[in-house]
Amino acid sequence: MLYVAERKTHLLSAGNIKRRWLCALFAVLILMTMLLRGEAIIFADGPGDQAFRISHTTAAGADRDAQSPDVAYNAEDNEYMVVWVGNGLAGADLRGVKEIFGQRINAATGAAVGAEFRISNMSDKGKNRSANSAQLVYNSAAHEYMVVWSGSGDRSAPDEVFEIYGQRLSRTGSKVGDDFRISNTTDLGKVAGSFVRASARPDIAWNIQDNQYLVVWDGMGQPEDAVKIEVYGQLLNGTGGALGKNFRISNTSDQGVDFSATGAVAAYNSTNKQYLVVWSGAFKEKNQIEIWGQGLTAQGAQVGAGNGDFRISRVATGGAGPERDAAAPQIIYNNSANEYFVAFHATGPVAGASGDYVTEVLGQRLNGATLALAGANDFRISNAVGPKNGADNPRVAYNAQDKEYLVVWRGTRTNAPYELFGQRLGLNGNEIEADFQISNIAAVAKDRSVNLAAVASSSARGEYLVVWQGDALPGPANKKVNEIFGQRIKPSAGRRP
Repeated sequence: MLYVAERKTHLLSAGNIKRRWLCALFAVLILMTMLLRGEAIIFADGPGDQAFRISHTTAAGADRDAQSPDVAYNAEDNEYMVVWVGNGLAGADLRGVKEIFGQRINAATGAAVGAEFRISNMSDKGKNRSANSAQLVYNSAAHEYMVVWSGSGDRSAPDEVFEIYGQRLSRTGSKVGDDFRISNTTDLGKVAGSFVRASARPDIAWNIQDNQYLVVWDGMGQPEDAVKIEVYGQLLNGTGGALGKNFRISNTSDQGVDFSATGAVAAYNSTNKQYLVVWSGAFKEKNQIEIWGQGLTAQGAQVGAGNGDFRISRVATGGAGPERDAAAPQIIYNNSANEYFVAFHATGPVAGASGDYVTEVLGQRLNGATLALAGANDFRISNAVGPKNGADNPRVAYNAQDKEYLVVWRGTRTNAPYELFGQRLGLNGNEIEADFQISNIAAVAKDRSVNLAAVASSSARGEYLVVWQGDALPGPANKKVNEIFGQRIKPSAGRRP
């Protein structure tokens, strides 16, 4: 906020005291109105006014930036840990090198705790190596975080660079041991003797009962001379040691060589002691994409008959038309109702508007014990206005204190910057309020935008932290220079699910 110094005699004037009293009363009336309507309240008491900056990658150079954040909550210290991908290493020769960085955030104030720090060390083995797609969880049994990412390099680099890696962090952000390799996709050799196999886009879930992790990713892990992308997994013990070998989870390519599974995410069910992994994959037609799931026991065995895969979304066959497809799934487990909640976006043509397509965020609840679909199928969460507006790339968190979900997404709009929006949902999936805007990058400039986001819930205060990448730094030279920003959100106390 901008504060202006005033003379003491002016502050004590009767007219100014009256004006201040009226302003305060007006503010209270606005707040009461928001509470009665059940609207989300956006905090302004964190660093900065409304949204606050988390990363400072441009300190290494004006041409650097930060991308693809994730966030986890540590209830013991009432802190968040935010991680992201950034080319923030000093030195002109490291301009194209991406590593994983982190920052602790005080959950009560939004203030940074300590300095930013580096997590991955991919480029230590060569400047052509980089780290991408970081994800993390907090392990309350060991009082530490586990961060996973995909390591990549150019085609001339040794094959093991296209793999999934991990790093343990103490609750203060210091490294526990060295980073370690999780996937072994490239051990099968190159496809047709030339194309390097790859593992990418990991996710991680923590099993609280056994103090174990499940890491999942997209991989070309089949020995056939064909590029088949499936979802693979690896169980890890509490110190990151492998429990068994990499194993295949999805079976999408069984339908044909042109079918694939991508974008895997996982959640752990502490009630039934099992995992649910979801992803997007083709169904019957290679260009007809749906959301799929596979249940796994705590030991990694498939749950269910046959190959275990089952379809979660019905966007192409639910009456909306075969032109629709679903992608970008996210999952959270709700132990209050023993349910999983899956959010995803689906694309389809606008009714009566030939050639126009719109994307909205949809949701699906699943019974935690049986994995059966619960409630309405593919229910709509976002409510973009206008045929050329849309919503995509959702993220979801569960607030156990208020027994509600928060789904956030990127909103695409005509003649306006992309912004982040949100919607609170009750346990039955019903909307609690109208969609609300979270970011306000248009206040910086009309040619700016936000992109990938993440969200976590604070069990201590019933709040959320939403983080995202955006080119919100002022000045024309900073267009397309991304940093990570955050916004604290608290559900109103005037309305409960």
